[in-house]
Formats: sequence, C-alpha cells, structure tokens
Amino acid sequence: MTIPINKDPDTEYKNEFMFGYTLKEVLCVAAAFLIIAGVTAFAYFKFNMALNVGCYFGIPLAFPVVFLGFKEWYGMSITRFISELGYERKTGELAFDADELEEYITPVTLRKK
Repeated sequence: MTIPINKDPDTEYKNEFMFGYTLKEVLCVAAAFLIIAGVTAFAYFKFNMALNVGCYFGIPLAFPVVFLGFKEWYGMSITRFISELGYERKTGELAFDADELEEYITPVTLRKK
C-alpha cells in the first residue's frame, strides 16, 4: 500500500532564478568565470601565454567558488554549516536535541565538556 505524503516545500523545491538554478548558484558560477577570466588576462599580459593555457591555470582557482555554491552538507550550505560549527564551539552546545530519549519529560540538550 502506497500512501502519498506531501513533500516539504522548503527542502524539496528550490527557488529558481535562472534555468532551474538558485540565485546563489548563478552568482557563484559568474564569480568562477570572472576568476578564470582574470587569471587568463593576467597570464596573457604578464607572461604572454596563450589564452587557452591561461584558462587552465584559472580553473583550479575557480573550483572552490563553484563548490561553495553547489555543495550542501546536512541540508545546509557550506557557509551555513561553518557558521553552525562556529556557534557550537562558541556556546558549547550541540546543534540538536536528543529526540530519541522520549522517556524524559524535559528536553535534553547535550553539552561539551
């Protein structure tokens, strides 16, 4: 028996900006292209390299920008995940409550020592 359950709109459906990508993803790709173009121009004018060789030097520098725009860990973007880790270190509290401990009446929050 299959019971259809409504999907969570916040996690299932993205806010599309252009061609099915979010604004953050489009801006990260644009920034990556600007990095590649800048490295290519620098290599061309400074070292008189061919344009296609200069592009190959720019791609490894642009990859982290694209990675930050598209990758998600635990349903959060990388920047949000890093800020949550910083909050956890600063406050000493874990970012979740232990829901599996239902026998306790009061909510349980774990603390680091």
